[in-house]
Amino acid sequence: MFPNVYNPDSPRALFSKNAELREQASMKLMTALDAPRVERVKRAFEERNDSVCLNDFLFIMQENLPSQLYADSGKKELFTNLVDMFKEVDINGDGSMEWEEFTRFMVEKAALYKESQNVERIPNYFHNKQLESCGFRHRGSIDCLTVLPRYKQFACAENGSPIISLYSAKAGNLVTTMQCKAVPLSMCYVEPLQALIASCSDTTMVRFNVGESHHKVRYKQRSVWSTPDTQMTMCWQPTHNLLYSGSVGGRVHSWNVETQEQKSCLEGHTDIVMQVLSIDSLDSIVSGSLDRTINIWDSYTEQQTTKLLGHTKGVNSLAFNSTHRFLISSGFDHDCFVWSPFGSTLLHKLRGHRAALVGCHTVEGTSELLTADTSGIFKLWDLRNFQCLQTFTSDHEPGDLDDLSGTLSCFSHAKFHNPVASLGITGEKIDDYRIIAASKKIVFFDQERVRQDPVTDGPIRVACFNKQSLTIFTASERNVKIWDAVLGSIKSSFKNITSSDITAACLDDRERKFILGQASGTVTVYNYQNGTIMKQFTPQGETPVVKLIYCQKTKAVITCYIDGLIRVYDENDIESCTIVRTFDEAYMHLGDVTSLAYLSSASLVASGGNLPSDGIRLWDFDSGKCETIIKTDGYEILSLLFLDEYPLLIASTSDSMIRIFGIPPFIPTNEIKGGLNNHHLFVEFVNELPDDCLICNETNEALYPYIFKSNEVVTNDEDDMLKSKSNDKGKGKKGDGETTNEVAEEDDDDELLQMNWSPSEIERYKDAKLFLKREMDMKENNGKGKKKKKGKKNNNDNDDDGG
Repeated sequence: MFPNVYNPDSPRALFSKNAELREQASMKLMTALDAPRVERVKRAFEERNDSVCLNDFLFIMQENLPSQLYADSGKKELFTNLVDMFKEVDINGDGSMEWEEFTRFMVEKAALYKESQNVERIPNYFHNKQLESCGFRHRGSIDCLTVLPRYKQFACAENGSPIISLYSAKAGNLVTTMQCKAVPLSMCYVEPLQALIASCSDTTMVRFNVGESHHKVRYKQRSVWSTPDTQMTMCWQPTHNLLYSGSVGGRVHSWNVETQEQKSCLEGHTDIVMQVLSIDSLDSIVSGSLDRTINIWDSYTEQQTTKLLGHTKGVNSLAFNSTHRFLISSGFDHDCFVWSPFGSTLLHKLRGHRAALVGCHTVEGTSELLTADTSGIFKLWDLRNFQCLQTFTSDHEPGDLDDLSGTLSCFSHAKFHNPVASLGITGEKIDDYRIIAASKKIVFFDQERVRQDPVTDGPIRVACFNKQSLTIFTASERNVKIWDAVLGSIKSSFKNITSSDITAACLDDRERKFILGQASGTVTVYNYQNGTIMKQFTPQGETPVVKLIYCQKTKAVITCYIDGLIRVYDENDIESCTIVRTFDEAYMHLGDVTSLAYLSSASLVASGGNLPSDGIRLWDFDSGKCETIIKTDGYEILSLLFLDEYPLLIASTSDSMIRIFGIPPFIPTNEIKGGLNNHHLFVEFVNELPDDCLICNETNEALYPYIFKSNEVVTNDEDDMLKSKSNDKGKGKKGDGETTNEVAEEDDDDELLQMNWSPSEIERYKDAKLFLKREMDMKENNGKGKKKKKGKKNNNDNDDDGG
C-alpha cells in the first residue's frame, strides 16, 4: 500500500551515511599521524624519490598507522578510505603522489573541516534568572503550553487542574486565568479568530476569546462542543480555516470552529495521536502517533500520501523548517529524526540526548532546531550541517526550584520583534528569541542577537552538477560555493577566490577541478576540494570570458571571449595550459558573442551573438575553420544547445522564439556549401504559454500541452486552430433539440479530425479541457465566495418578482 516507506538501505540513505563516515574516517586518519609517524612517512617518500604510486602509498600507511584503527573500522574499510584519500590528492589522475602534495592536502583538509563546523556563528542561549521573581510555582507539572505571538503571551495548563494560566511572554508575569469544566489536555491559538481553543478530558472543546474585544467578554468562554474521543493535540490550518485534532483513538479530525461541526475524520493510526502539524506551504497535515508512525495527509483530498517509518518508540512532537523544507520528529527514543516531506526519506538522525525527548521546535526564519529531553537537557542544532552547537540546562543548585532534572515536561519557543530591527542598523539588537520551559515552574532561556553586515553573493552566474561527489557547484560575483546535492547543505565556501567577477565556469573530465573565467579575461584552474589555484591559462588580453567548455576526449578547454575570439587550450599539462589552436579570426563575430555550444560526436562548435547579421556560425573543432553560417536576420542569439543524440541545434532568440536547425550529417555536406539558409530551419515556436492553457498555481507551468500531444511537436497551424477553438467556445448555434455545448463539441470533433488526430488523442484533449474548466470554476468559487452568495440572493429576489 505504501511503496515509498522509508528504507534504511535506500541509495539516498546509504550515500548520506557513507559520506559522513568517509569524512569522519578521513579526519581520523590524519589525526592518527603524530609527529614521529609523520617523520617515518616522510622518509618512506624520500626513499622512493619523493613520489609514490597507489600501492606504495597503501604499504607506507599500513606500516605507520596505529593498529587501533584496524580494530575500529576493519582492514577493508581502512584501505578503502586510503584509496579515496589518494584519489583526492591525485587531482591530475597521473597515478602518483608527492610528499609536498600529501602534506598540503592534510593541512587544507583540516582547515576546511574546521570551517565547515562554523558556517555562520549562531548565538547561544542563556538562563534568564531576572524573571525568577515573576515566576509562579504550580502545584502540579505543566503538561501543555502554547504561545500567542500577537499578544506576546503564552498559555499553560497544569496536570489535574481545570485552570488555564495566561502569562506575559515578555515580562513573565501572570496576566489572568481561564477556567474549564475539565482538565485541558492541549491548546491551540487561532490567529484569524483571536481565539484560544482547549481540548479537555471530558471529550469537549472550549473556545475562549483572547483578542482585543470588550473587557466583559475578553478571556471569557465563548462556546463548547463535544467530540467523539478525547483530543490530545490540535493545530490550525489557515488555507481551509479548519482546526485539526488528534484523538486517543488514533484518528485525525477536522473542525469548523464557527459552527462546531466535524468536517472530516482521517484514519491511519492504531494508537494515540500525540501531535498534528499543518505545513501550509505544502498543503499537508502531518500526524505523529504512539504507534511509532508518522502520516502525511493532503489537506485538499484528505488522503494519506506518505507513511514514515523509523522510530522505535512512540512519536510525541513534530516540527517543520521552511528554509530547508525539513520535517523533524522526536519521540520517546533518544534521537531526533530529520525527514524529507516529499517522500519517505530519512535524511539524518540527530544523536546526543540520553533520555526520552520532550519535544522539538524550529526557530522561525533560521536554520536552527531546539530539542529537549526529560532530564532537563536542551540542545541547539544547525540544520545546515546537522551539528550540535550548544548543550545547556538551567543554572541551579541540586533540588532547587530551577532544577529541571527529571521534571521538564514541555517547552515552546517565542520570538519578540524589535522595532529598531527593521531599520537595518549594523550592531543594533534585532529580534530576540526566548525558550519557555515548564516543569512545576516556568524557566526562561534567552538568545540575544545583533545585526551584522549583510553578506550576499548576488545572483548565481554559473551552476554545475558534479556526478562523482553528488555536489552542486555555484559561482556568483567572486565567490564559489559547493553544495551537498543530497542534503542541500553547504560543503565548501570559497570567498573572493578571483580578482574580478566570474563570468564562466566548467568542471574537468574527472570532476576534481573547476575552471573559472573572469571579466578581466583571466582563466584559472582550481582544486575542487580546497579551492587552491593549480594553474592558469596563457593570457590573451582583458576581454571578458563568455563560455568555457571542457572536451573530455582531448582533455582540452574551449574558451570563448566576448569579442568573438575562440581558442582551444591544452589542459592535460600539469603546470600550465597552453594554446592549441585559435579559430579562424577572419570569420570572427563582428558583434558580441553571447553563447557557445559543442557537439563532440560531430566535432562541431556553434557560436551566436547579439548582432543578427552575424548569424549562427558552425566551426570544425579539429581545424578551427568556419564550416557554414546559419542566417538569423532580424533576431539575436541568446543561447545555443546541441541535442547529443540528434544532429539538431536549438537556439533561443531575442524575439521570444525557440528555433531548431538541422546540422551535418542530417543536412548533406553538398547542401550546406555556400551557407545554410532558412529552409533548413526545421521548426520554430513562440516561447510563451498558450492563451487557453491550464496553469499549475504552484509551479506556474503549462499543463495541457503535455497531456494532449505528449510525443509530438505542435506546429503553428495546430496552435492557431487551438487558439481559435478556444475563442469560439460556446458560440455554436442552437438547433432542434441541441444545446450550445453539444454544437461546440461537434465542431471540436470536426476540427480535431481535420488535424488527423487519433481517437485517443482527441479523448485526452477533451479530458484536459474538462479539467481546465473545473479548475477555473473552483478558482472562481474560492476567490469570489462572498460575491457568489450575494448574487444568489439577488437571483432569488428576481425570481420572486417573476423575472
